[in-house]
Amino acid sequence: MRDIGYCVRAVRDDGLTFTYENDDWMMTSLEGAEYPQIEIFTEAKGIGNGDLVTGKRKGSRVIEVATVPRHYNDGNYRILRQKALFFHNPSHTFHLEIVYMGDIKIAKECEIKAFTFPTERYRKNAALKLSYLSPHSELFAAGDEKTNLSSITARWAVVRAYTGSNKLLYSTEDRADSIVIDYQGSAKTSPVIKITADGYVKDLIIKIGDVTCNLNTTLKIGDVVVIDGSKAYATQNGAMVRSVEDFRRLKLIPGMNLISITSNSGNAFKSKITYTGRYEGI
Repeated sequence: MRDIGYCVRAVRDDGLTFTYENDDWMMTSLEGAEYPQIEIFTEAKGIGNGDLVTGKRKGSRVIEVATVPRHYNDGNYRILRQKALFFHNPSHTFHLEIVYMGDIKIAKECEIKAFTFPTERYRKNAALKLSYLSPHSELFAAGDEKTNLSSITARWAVVRAYTGSNKLLYSTEDRADSIVIDYQGSAKTSPVIKITADGYVKDLIIKIGDVTCNLNTTLKIGDVVVIDGSKAYATQNGAMVRSVEDFRRLKLIPGMNLISITSNSGNAFKSKITYTGRYEGI
């Protein structure tokens, strides 16, 4: 990237990429990366003046990017134009990696809403303009955060070093049934909780803040339960677990979140929590 402080890179669903600010292109504008549009729903009061606010929601996000070629000589402009026309195929979906003042956020699953690249005269400054529609109101962090509810402690009298592929010959594992996550995002996000049994486990109780979900199931050594806060159901070894719970209630909110994962049968399991930060804008 030519300017790491101000740039947009599109990643197509087949892995191809296009950067709007580099040695070949100069990005001239970026709109839509700030706070998303808010929709307010109202109804007229039956008595008196004014309206009743019946609901509100954040709408989808439209991101508009404009860039111009830097080169016009020796056929470079023709090559750049061909690459731009080939890449921006509306039959694909795109992730937009947005860099602003060194911060990186991602608009996911974008569709091309509008695309213009005029057939201007040679050497005239033709601008490539894209309008992307993301179905998500928030932007996403560039990577996942991971937290384990257990830790390994070496038990040697003399400090020793080991590579990541070798296990400690003598160590202890400390397990906790709760942890506090300081979530730095500005919008709620859905955690993914992975629970791996290394013994007999009967039923699980998952709590985030004031929300509690119970999963009635039995685990044996090696069984894996995955609870994705973006889905209503949990899975055990890849198969859906029948439950009356709606696990979409499990959300991380901005700030401190107390998470506990327990079982009445003991702690013969390990837990790992993964989440992607969500942000109102950049």
